[in-house]
Amino acid sequence: MEEVAVTTVQVRVHYASDRDLEAWSRRMFYDVDPKARRRVVAEFALDVKPKVRGVPESLTPQEVAKYVFVGFSGVGPPLAAFRKAGVRHMTVGDVVEVDGVKFLRTLTGSERIP
Repeated sequence: MEEVAVTTVQVRVHYASDRDLEAWSRRMFYDVDPKARRRVVAEFALDVKPKVRGVPESLTPQEVAKYVFVGFSGVGPPLAAFRKAGVRHMTVGDVVEVDGVKFLRTLTGSERIP
């Protein structure tokens, strides 16, 4: 039986303010400000186990962020880790930081922000 590589990453979750979310929603989230102040609500380690054969042992932060966003809207380890950390479902304007690299949740997925 083949051993599955596990990558442990540090995840920080940043929520956008309710006021910003309300303002952005009035404009259909087209003007989400990636530099708006957000509060850090959770910080934890997340073990990522690639499900597909041939996936490199070390995943890029973007691959992990995508896994976290997709996994959290379904089931599995990210969902369990987020629930344990007290994190709500990620919404447009929220940011997930993976090993220091930040990704903004957008209407169509996520994008890397400086």
